[in-house]
Amino acid sequence: MKRYFLFLFVTIAALACKKDDPETQINKIAGTWELAAREELAEGKNVWVDVSQTNPEVLVFREDGDLIDVTGLPICCAPRSLSIDGNVVKIAPKQNVLYSAMCMYVNCVYCETWGIETHGDEIIVSYCGMSRTRYIRKDGI
Repeated sequence: MKRYFLFLFVTIAALACKKDDPETQINKIAGTWELAAREELAEGKNVWVDVSQTNPEVLVFREDGDLIDVTGLPICCAPRSLSIDGNVVKIAPKQNVLYSAMCMYVNCVYCETWGIETHGDEIIVSYCGMSRTRYIRKDGI
């Protein structure tokens, strides 16, 4: 009888520990995001510095995780995966997009995985531990 309860407990525990699936993670960030601030070092401390909104920098995450700009072209130097709240998701585009000819002129410091922390309508993007930027969700861009 003890074995039966142990087996039942282990089975329930295993089912309860289901990891978030990639689609659920990507749905958290799918949409248009506008750059709000950059983290900079000032007097030995990391501080957030607001950016000018005259020419806003925008990131668009499609539902498959692919990153495009507001014109629909993929961004140059895009990562191959995203770490969304600690869950790594490989970017697997489900639809073809044209590639920007401008990317051949960009010298990328390539970052395989971008870290993304979600906070409601705000995300913080980390680029290989070198810099962090804060974006706010924008609808209708």
